[in-house]
Amino acid sequence: QGFASFDRSVLLQIEHVLQERERLLLRTQTKRSAFTILGKTPNEETSSMGTDESHPAVTPRAVSQLKDIDPEVFDDGDFYHQLLRELIECKTAATDSNDQLAWGRQWLEIQKLRSKVKKKVDTKASKGRKIRYNVHSKLLSFMAPVDNSCISDEARTELFRSLFGKSQKLEPSPANGNTPGPEGAACPACYGV
Repeated sequence: QGFASFDRSVLLQIEHVLQERERLLLRTQTKRSAFTILGKTPNEETSSMGTDESHPAVTPRAVSQLKDIDPEVFDDGDFYHQLLRELIECKTAATDSNDQLAWGRQWLEIQKLRSKVKKKVDTKASKGRKIRYNVHSKLLSFMAPVDNSCISDEARTELFRSLFGKSQKLEPSPANGNTPGPEGAACPACYGV
């Protein structure tokens, strides 16, 4: 407590704090805000918060606080409040209004940050005076597709018409007198017939 912690190493300070393990556990198991625990009815919550035999060294004055202790709760909000308090004290102590040297250092740090944020802009590149382009890598092994399908143009047209609901039956062509086969029928040329 007090300034004695300045003379001790960090490990000794941690060891000193952990000597009061029961007190630390009670601090973290204290229900500090009004919330309900999922899976418990309000009757179960009040019955689990009564005086507990697991804490026999508790004074009668602390019995009222034991009502708020629940082993299912872990609340370390006081730890974070202490850290926040220390951070605020540290920052306000560093920027004392009478300390001109600290203000000067802070102003220099801000100026360094501003110079880092400032972007270098080419002023001659505006108004179309400079062409902007990205170089693409060369295409390798590029070749136009070769159509190896055996479907005629008429059959392909019929297929696409049937897909989009504009199906019209083709009349037999007068050139060869045959009716077109069903879509997807293999042509004899594909099998070497």
